[in-house]
Amino acid sequence: YTGSNALSMTRGRHNLKMGVWVQWVHQNAFSSAQQNAGTVQYGTLLAFLQDQPTTFSFQANPTLLSFGSTQAAWYFQDEIKLRPNLTVRLGLRDESTTGWNDSNGHSSNYLFTNGIINTDPLIGTSPFVENHAKALWQPRVGVAWDPTGTGKWAVRAGFGIHNDLQDNLTHRL
Repeated sequence: YTGSNALSMTRGRHNLKMGVWVQWVHQNAFSSAQQNAGTVQYGTLLAFLQDQPTTFSFQANPTLLSFGSTQAAWYFQDEIKLRPNLTVRLGLRDESTTGWNDSNGHSSNYLFTNGIINTDPLIGTSPFVENHAKALWQPRVGVAWDPTGTGKWAVRAGFGIHNDLQDNLTHRL
C-alpha cells in the first residue's frame, strides 16, 4: 500500500513544494530458500550428463516467513527565480524505514564477538542488529541558467544525495 500527498505554493519569486510519502510492503517467503525446490549434487561432470546424482536434499516443511516493512519520506523544496534567466533550487528530503521484520519472529542473524562468529544466531523479528535507515537526510541543490535569456536552451547543474529504500534483502534472508 502506498500513500502520498504534495503541496505547491508560489509566493513572489519563490515556488515552494513539500510532500510526504508512506509505503507498507509485505512479502511472504519460505525459509531455506535454496532448498525449497531441492538441491541435487553430482560427483563428476559425466555423472551430471548421465543424471546420476550422489545426493538430493530438500526442505520438507519450510518455515513461512512473513516480512513487512514501513517506508516513509518527506521533502521540502524552494525554487527561487533570482533573475529571468537564473533559477536556484534548494531542497531537503528525509527517508526512513523500519527494515524487514518477520511478524512470526523467525528472522535470524549471526553476530561476532572479538572477530569470531558466534555459533548461536540471534533470533527475533528483524535480521538487523541496528536499523541505520531511521533518518537518511538528503540535501539537494540545483541551478538553471539561460545565457541568452531567450528560453531556447539552458545550462543546468545539480547536486544531491539519494538513497534507495527498495532493496532485495528478503531474497538473501
